[in-house]
Amino acid sequence: MLGTQCRDLKRYGEAEQYFNTLLFQVSSNAVLAADIKRELALVFLANEEYPRAEASLEEALTIEKQQRNQHGEALSHELIGLVRSRYRWTQARRAFNLSKSIFETINNEEGVRRVQGRIDLMEAGRNAELQRRKEKRHTARSARPTVDVTSQPTVH
Repeated sequence: MLGTQCRDLKRYGEAEQYFNTLLFQVSSNAVLAADIKRELALVFLANEEYPRAEASLEEALTIEKQQRNQHGEALSHELIGLVRSRYRWTQARRAFNLSKSIFETINNEEGVRRVQGRIDLMEAGRNAELQRRKEKRHTARSARPTVDVTSQPTVH
């Protein structure tokens, strides 16, 4: 609870401390440890520490797979997709699709809808970014000076 409150208050260092303390306290319970690693990842994500967020999520995913916890796997894949959706769209889409597939398998309609919403947002953002890049290239090309070869003096 304290870790979540600190994260919401943007007190990321304190949030990390609380979650790490909790992680130590539940070290004998793998499923709880994976949940806390996901919470830690959200702290890192909110603090724009993307490599740390992804590493924490990969650790949670490994635990969930070992424990055969499909719901936990789906959540971890969803958050991995969220971290990667910033610019690694293909990898993000793959993670989101894995998450969605697992949610479908376990008949978690809320999870399916949530992940589909994340996919839709990512695709909209991706399309806007690609359009921005295209316009930037077009502007750069049209701003180049042109040389009129017909008005150049002829060399004999």
